[in-house]
Amino acid sequence: MSNNMSNQEASLSRVGGRILGVRCNLRYEKDLFFEETSDTIKIDMPKNGKSAVFMIVIVGVPLLVLLILGLLLRPYIVKKVRESLLQRELVTLKKEIVNESDSRFSLFRFSKIRSATNNFSDKNKLGEGGFGIVYKCRGSASS
Repeated sequence: MSNNMSNQEASLSRVGGRILGVRCNLRYEKDLFFEETSDTIKIDMPKNGKSAVFMIVIVGVPLLVLLILGLLLRPYIVKKVRESLLQRELVTLKKEIVNESDSRFSLFRFSKIRSATNNFSDKNKLGEGGFGIVYKCRGSASS
């Protein structure tokens, strides 16, 4: 039991791991766990800052180009979206326009209403309601 505990403590201090499969054995650790030979493949990572600068340029330049394109195209896109919204509103308003033949209400021109109420004279005022002043019309506003 104590031998098992010491093995666990030793494994906790190491950084690495092992993956075992039917036809695969993968082991990795922070420190070397084998003797290096002339056949050992070494991967040398560049230690200078050139690779970091290269990566910044490779990633940064396209992002900067996208940002500039976005800023340049933004007014055009906003304009198109607004035009599309206005077009939709116009279509909706056209659908909501009341045709005189399809409605129980009559449509009058403002000039006809003005003449029928004697230019909105106080003499023709009947009262005031929640929607404004109510006037009496003389004659027919529809003619």
